[in-house]
This record gives sequence, structure tokens and C-alpha cells, in this order.
Amino acid sequence: MKYVYLQNKTSISTSPADVQTIIRLAEEKIRIKTIALGLRVTEFFHDFDRLRSGYVTASQFKRCLDTNLRLQLSSKEEELLFQKYDLKHDGSICYREFCDIINRSKSNDENF
Repeated sequence: MKYVYLQNKTSISTSPADVQTIIRLAEEKIRIKTIALGLRVTEFFHDFDRLRSGYVTASQFKRCLDTNLRLQLSSKEEELLFQKYDLKHDGSICYREFCDIINRSKSNDENF
């Protein structure tokens, strides 16, 4: 069993399979919403990443999703997405990697 530590220092017991399922379903929710609204995810982050580093803070990441998609993710979904895309383990979120995953899924759907 894996323990996932949330930013508010609360811990929850989650198996690795559960973690992957939660992340996959959260990404799917985001993907479906972007398709429905005809939005390009990458554009959400440009105002926050003026140097085009590919990284934003966790709060900027959350704000981009909340503002542009009006999608309410659970705190568990948010935390697990933050952990997955915090590639440098410094609290910054690699939105480029996130966008690649969301866009790759959209491209796969368009091919069917």
C-alpha cells in the first residue's frame, strides 16, 4: 500500500493501481471537457509562463484548469496530478508534459 501525502499534510492510503486510475480518470475528465469546449490546453498556461519554460506553479496550474474549464476536480485528483507532473520535484508543474498527454489522447480519439 502506498501513502500519498497531500499538500495540506493529510495522508491517505492508496494503492498504486488506485493512484493510476484516479489520475487517468482526472485526465479523461479534462480531455473530454477540452474537446467539448473546443479548447487547446497549451494556451491556458501561456500567460503564466512568460519565459516559456514549460513549468508553472501548482496554484497557477489549478487556476488555469478552474478558469478555463470550470471543472471541479477533487482534492485527491488535484494532488495526484500535481505529483505526476512535478517532474523536478520542486513544486513546479510541467504543463507541457500534461498538455502532451491530454492532446495525445485527443489525437487518438480523432483517428477512430
